[in-house]
Amino acid sequence: TGLAHLAEAVGTAAWVVFGPTSPQMGFGPWMPQSKAIAADLWCRPCSKDGKRCYRLVDKYLCLTQLTPTN
Repeated sequence: TGLAHLAEAVGTAAWVVFGPTSPQMGFGPWMPQSKAIAADLWCRPCSKDGKRCYRLVDKYLCLTQLTPTN
C-alpha cells in the first residue's frame, strides 16, 4: 500500500488490491476517487501478508477470487 499512499499524497487517485488484508485495518485509500478492490470473504483479514490462511480448502481464495469487476 505504500505506493498507493505516495500516489494519493501527491493528488493521484489509486486503485489498491487487497488480498488477505482489508482497508479497515488502516491501509485503505482515503481519496474519494481512489478505490479498494477486494473479495468479500468471512476469513478476511487473516493476517498482514496471508501466511496464516485459515482455509483448509481453496487456500488464498481472497486472491484467486479477484476479477476485473471487483
